[in-house]
Amino acid sequence: ACPPLRSVDLDQIFDEARFILKRVTELLQPANLYPFYDDILHGVLCGEVVPSLANFLLLTFVVGLVLFPASAILTHRYLIRWMHWKLGKDGTFDDGESQSADSDTDSEAE
Repeated sequence: ACPPLRSVDLDQIFDEARFILKRVTELLQPANLYPFYDDILHGVLCGEVVPSLANFLLLTFVVGLVLFPASAILTHRYLIRWMHWKLGKDGTFDDGESQSADSDTDSEAE
């Protein structure tokens, strides 16, 4: 047999394991666990989750019916102003490259 295992007292290990399992069984009784379950499940669910859902609905309403349309209107106004600015005084679209092309054709015509 294996010499290091000769000094192991299996009866003592068995008794210790049995004592620990008995103690754990007592600790895991429903009477000991229910107060924690009640605090966590009912306290958190009723005390924090329900109000959070109400806040979520309110914020979704504000964003969807107020902020999103306001953003769309402001973006539209900006794009219309940008378009008028890009069209310039003569009503043609100025992309920055057409000026150099126009100046080349003007110089060729002279």
